[in-house]
Amino acid sequence: MEKVGVRDLKNNLSSYMRNVKKGESFIVTDRGIEVALIEPVNSIKYKELLLMVKDNQAEWSGQKPKFSGKTVKVKGEKTASEIVIEDRR
Repeated sequence: MEKVGVRDLKNNLSSYMRNVKKGESFIVTDRGIEVALIEPVNSIKYKELLLMVKDNQAEWSGQKPKFSGKTVKVKGEKTASEIVIEDRR
């Protein structure tokens, strides 16, 4: 399975989405660390997850995960949001 960095994915998202529509899957990396999997919704893994929800083995509201209430403390002058915005460029 092909790996793609966050920056490359961001810069070429349309191209990667066309490949996903063709059935390809990608592992997304952030600074070399695997952080996400992008795959077609008709993939076996996605169907297995839906079956787990249907069988009450898992819960999913269909929404984004809710904020846990925990805050991230950052050492230095920049705020966490400034660091994230800078990293996205």
